[in-house]
Amino acid sequence: MTNYSPKTGELLSCSKSAQPSSVVWNTLEHTLIKRLLERRISLEVIEAFGIKPKNKGWEYPTLGGGLRWKNADSKGKPKYRWNAGKSEPASALYYHDDLLLSVQASGGVCFFASGEPDVWALRSAGIGNAFCGFSENTVAPDLAEKLQSMGVDVLYIFPDLDKAGKRWAGKAVRAIKDSGIELHCRRLPDSLGKRGDIGKMWELYAKPAEQFARDLLALPRWYPAPEIVKESKKATYNTFYAGNIPAEYRERIEQALGVVSYNAKGFSNVVLCVFHDDHIPQAYLGYAGLHCFVCGDHKWNALGDALGFGTLKDYWRLQSRPVAPVAPVHAAEVVMGLSLESLRGLVSCGFVSLARVLYVLYSNGWNEGQIVTVKDIKPICLIHGISVRSVRDALHNMRGELPKNKKVKKANKELANSVLQFFSLFSLQHITTEKKSTKLKKRPKNEQIYRLLKREEIAEALDILSETFYLIPSEKLKSPKTFRAAIYGAKIKLNPGDYTRKQLTDPLGISAPTARVYDDLEGIDVSANRKKTELTKKMVAAMPKTYFKLQIKRRSSKKKTKSARFTQIEAIKKGGTSQLFSPCQESVARAYEFAGEGGKVYEVIQLANNYKSSRKNK
Repeated sequence: MTNYSPKTGELLSCSKSAQPSSVVWNTLEHTLIKRLLERRISLEVIEAFGIKPKNKGWEYPTLGGGLRWKNADSKGKPKYRWNAGKSEPASALYYHDDLLLSVQASGGVCFFASGEPDVWALRSAGIGNAFCGFSENTVAPDLAEKLQSMGVDVLYIFPDLDKAGKRWAGKAVRAIKDSGIELHCRRLPDSLGKRGDIGKMWELYAKPAEQFARDLLALPRWYPAPEIVKESKKATYNTFYAGNIPAEYRERIEQALGVVSYNAKGFSNVVLCVFHDDHIPQAYLGYAGLHCFVCGDHKWNALGDALGFGTLKDYWRLQSRPVAPVAPVHAAEVVMGLSLESLRGLVSCGFVSLARVLYVLYSNGWNEGQIVTVKDIKPICLIHGISVRSVRDALHNMRGELPKNKKVKKANKELANSVLQFFSLFSLQHITTEKKSTKLKKRPKNEQIYRLLKREEIAEALDILSETFYLIPSEKLKSPKTFRAAIYGAKIKLNPGDYTRKQLTDPLGISAPTARVYDDLEGIDVSANRKKTELTKKMVAAMPKTYFKLQIKRRSSKKKTKSARFTQIEAIKKGGTSQLFSPCQESVARAYEFAGEGGKVYEVIQLANNYKSSRKNK
């Protein structure tokens, strides 16, 4: 098998020397371009990243569609800014669009730089498998998950020689911890001076560019401590000002309004006002009740009464009476709700509030096509943890409209719009007449009435067969997240077996990382199905020669494959250490070199995972 061994000492197959570019710059741009060239940023890299001189700095596009600007003066302010009115989160990643190919070609090795100029410097040195964030103060909390999806096994970081660099290294350690990715932190030479970085090291580098990567990895190793995040303490009500408001009464109101937290002064996050038809949060809950910037202050009694909980007097009266037991919902009664097919279709369109509201109403015996008002359905929805805002969103969808503060995802926009147009055919928006009040000068607001959608109308709009019913526990209805997770887990609990991720995620319009979160919430066990065969010369000869040809082959065979089949090459050393490689001849060569004498190389086929419930749905 010696025929498959690559050149000795080759570490990163994605490394290549920068070639001169044919780009010609005009005289106005010459000075700033010259500054980049003095930093040894090659013309090829300038062209590849779309870097253009602008306003005493450089402007360049990002993968998220934004335009980023960097000041040419390292001491100038601002150092960075976003142009064209669009920005991206500081935790978003910046890299060239061939990063995935570079990571695959390098055998899972990647470089995490501390800023965009360092990415340019590494690429100018022939290192294409590099990325960075947009701020040293922030590292993406899901960084490990993103890297795993790209096939990264080993990550190198080179912190700047200052306090910010040290803090950034700690954040990186914390983000990668317990992910299975090897993190190697190297200390840059002290000769670079205070605030030295990779860019400066590359600028002063006197050896051939091909040796830069090896010299970086030969730097002394440093073990930064992971960042320790202090848990913020939530402020609570000032009990002296709040008076004797019962905790249960207050918690019901908090849940109905969507209160998540309080600031240090005891005021909640901004919420919707329930005293007028509002689509934009303009109120907050405080020690005296609800304060709305539009209609003023509302005491606890008025607030509880408006939400359907009654006044404090009503609350204490009910507490003094024995509470009648609530009959549990049995599986035989599930047919009163919505089918799983209808729930999945509504959720995939983004109509989660509508799915929750209709499920609660129909599973509690409400009639199809019934005429209702917000006041009618609000109390029963609040009991199940559905806020007034969600009720209003559902009613907007029911009459064929999107709430003003909602947007449909691009992937499902066409389906969602067609469903809304279909719903509008069955909508009913009459205004109930009310008499003028003799005591008040202002006339009470008119109330809209709505017609509940029928099950068959929902199925027809979604173009599905509605046939499977499933009991969703009441505690799963309290939040959109747990509700979606319950619908996701229902398919597996009813029919455990082998599924591809797309078979589980596409019906709900969710991503694979979200599905993994739902697996934990629903207690789903996921077991990998792998078929391992020792590699033969015949199998190697049938493989594509390069990784580029492998990608072409995968794209052409993707449409023909019904079940999940993902092939990799696993090299195992004699001592038991293993590493995965791409199934092409150039990667097989590196696999045999990694395995060494006495080691073995296998073809590993990843089939569809097996899903089953590890616990009963509570």
